[in-house]
Amino acid sequence: MPTLHCRSLLLLLSPALTSISPLIAQTTPATNAPEVIQLERFEVTSQKRVQAIQDVPIAVNAYSGDFLRRAGVNSYKDLAPFVPGLFIQEQSPNNPGLNVRGVTTDSGDPRQETRVSVFQDGVSISRSRGSVVELFDLERVEVLKGPQGTLFGRGAQIGAISIIQNKPRNERSGALTVGAGNLGRIEASGYVNLPVTENELFARVAFTSVSRDGAIDNVADGSDLNGRDTTALRASLRWKRERTTADFIVNYQRDNPPGTSFKSGTFAPRGGDTRPFGTADLNRGRNLYIDRTVLGVTGIDLTPKF
Repeated sequence: MPTLHCRSLLLLLSPALTSISPLIAQTTPATNAPEVIQLERFEVTSQKRVQAIQDVPIAVNAYSGDFLRRAGVNSYKDLAPFVPGLFIQEQSPNNPGLNVRGVTTDSGDPRQETRVSVFQDGVSISRSRGSVVELFDLERVEVLKGPQGTLFGRGAQIGAISIIQNKPRNERSGALTVGAGNLGRIEASGYVNLPVTENELFARVAFTSVSRDGAIDNVADGSDLNGRDTTALRASLRWKRERTTADFIVNYQRDNPPGTSFKSGTFAPRGGDTRPFGTADLNRGRNLYIDRTVLGVTGIDLTPKF
């Protein structure tokens, strides 16, 4: 009986399939083919020269500054969900964990080479104490996977993150964004761009500021942990004349957040549990804060050598 049932089903479907086939052929003529969509050319400098991203023979993910702004990407941990194989753990601005394809770099020893290099406009900021910077007013971010020692030094055994900041332009423009959230969060960012000398010297100033109360209570002294207090400022000049282009950039960032809630997964604090986001019991709680200042000065000569 099952065999006869299957055969009868096939016999019923066969005429339908036979009658549908000509109809499909008639309703899909070649003249109705969809138009070819030309994608905008996206250029990167992953190999230390300007190339279209499809011409780069290495694994690279690149995102434009407009995309980062629309997606609300302001830090490494905001960027990580958009990059396959990239994981970021910011225990604090002093101790980031950068993980590419399962291999991490989280040592704070300045004598030890990192496994994932971080570059800002071509300058290495890979040491963990200075590698955490705010991602604001950017031209693009490129994340390269796999050994990149040839182009990014011996500290890029696993990969590299390349941050390219917006440079001054020959235009008058500006923007300001402000926001607020729970736990007393207040944030603001913006920029001003203007020509100092028409068609020759341009200036740009950008900033970002984020503050938020700690999300975890410290029962030892009533302080808060895992908060934020970051201010970053960038001032840049671009001089352009005939074939010569030169950039001068000053970056300043100060972080002064409360301490990080390091908890035992075995022993629960007083009146709490071992959940990572529950209450903590750390003595010297108010003295666990971080006071970190990072200052960088960069000069770039973009004059063609040939």
